Amino acid sequence: MELISIIIPTYNRAKYINETLTSLIRQTYSNWECIIVDDGSTDNTIEVVNNFIKNDDRFLFYERDIEPKGAPTCRNIGLENAKGEYIKFLDSDDWLTETALEDQTLNSRTNEVSFINGKRFFVKKKYYNNIFNLKKEVYESIELLSILINTDQFIPLHSWLIPKAIIVDNKIQWDTLLKKNQDGEFILNILRVVPKVRFINTKSYAVYRKEDINAITASNSIEKVDSILKVIDRVKEVILSSKIKNKNETIANLYYALFIKLGDEYKFRETKKNLKKETAKWGAPSIIWHYHKCFFYFRKIPVSFLLSIMLFLKRANDLSKKIKIFIKK
Repeated sequence: MELISIIIPTYNRAKYINETLTSLIRQTYSNWECIIVDDGSTDNTIEVVNNFIKNDDRFLFYERDIEPKGAPTCRNIGLENAKGEYIKFLDSDDWLTETALEDQTLNSRTNEVSFINGKRFFVKKKYYNNIFNLKKEVYESIELLSILINTDQFIPLHSWLIPKAIIVDNKIQWDTLLKKNQDGEFILNILRVVPKVRFINTKSYAVYRKEDINAITASNSIEKVDSILKVIDRVKEVILSSKIKNKNETIANLYYALFIKLGDEYKFRETKKNLKKETAKWGAPSIIWHYHKCFFYFRKIPVSFLLSIMLFLKRANDLSKKIKIFIKK
């Protein structure tokens, strides 16, 4: 049984971390260590963690002793102290179902990057939904990246199980300067160096807690959005250097996704102008983003009517392609 190092950064999560750590104790797979790195909590997070440490020596505790402050620094500290053959990152307000580690470990191949199902739990509305909908068992890494972009999906950080050797051999670290989307950047660096990844499609899943339904809210600053743009630019570089066929469409969708998710926030008006230009440079975004826009602005319209609109748009899009081909002839 390979040792799994579970790395958890935490800051003022006394309210939730008990549930997170309890989910690890309940795992049917027992060969793990949990490295908790505190980022200077001012509530009783450390007290809650100490109760687990006293009763189970698989829990290890560190306090961030280097700058800058933030989860990326804490995760780098966790990586430095990890003894496991595999690494799993978990946030201090998320949790795993009981068989998650067992299913992922037993169904993965040696030295293979894998991910399990992910669900999102909306705290205020108190309901779950699936984060992604994928069918294949094995994906080429950049193929998977393209699918996620073009279908408006993402795989949460805690769904992944990564061989430590891949991280160490390729000198992959967390970017401590990014203010947002640090996990996207880290996983991008993993996907760049592995040819394929495996989807462990079982009933087990990782749960991602979300306080609000809005993807990007007023609490986000220009600085955070700039960090997202930096990651998007890095994704674009990877797409351009790949062999996938739909490069332009994927890049257009990449920028258009952020354009839509920024909503109508006035402070992002210049950013949205630039996103619109960047999208246009790579061509029209695919039909999936037109669907997304319909739902974004017309949420209260009956679903049956929206589906009719979507079908019409698809047919119009198909007809447009045929006309273009005819004109070229």
